[in-house]
Amino acid sequence: PGMLAMAYHLVQSHGPRRLLSGAGATFTGYFLHGAFKYGLFEMWKAVFQISKVSLAMHIPMLCLCAFLAELLATVVLCPAEAARIMLVADPTFVEPARLAWERFCRREKRGMLHGIHRILTMFGLNTWLALQQLRSESGVWNGWFG
Repeated sequence: PGMLAMAYHLVQSHGPRRLLSGAGATFTGYFLHGAFKYGLFEMWKAVFQISKVSLAMHIPMLCLCAFLAELLATVVLCPAEAARIMLVADPTFVEPARLAWERFCRREKRGMLHGIHRILTMFGLNTWLALQQLRSESGVWNGWFG
């Protein structure tokens, strides 16, 4: 019993709509997350004037810009993901993403940002390790920034 067999069983027992329940909230959440993340990253680079920062501080400032952008984008993503989980777990939950999110906000006042610390920890470690690899001797940036 693999993934395709389970999907086929789900479609047979509950119909194709059940297989795609929560897709609207997922697409909305990740669209907003990406728009905020990359837009805010560019904004923070301009705010901190990255082009004028010394070479020694270039990577740490990029990490700070990326962290701040991810922090705000994740604040947007967490409620949308929680609403998606509610859509999948509870078939009676409202399907349009906006209505589901509004209903979730009314029901879950304190749990809207549940899990944000895990997302930010993972992002911070991944960004730091990726930038350290780029700075290493075998990294892509070797020779570009001193």
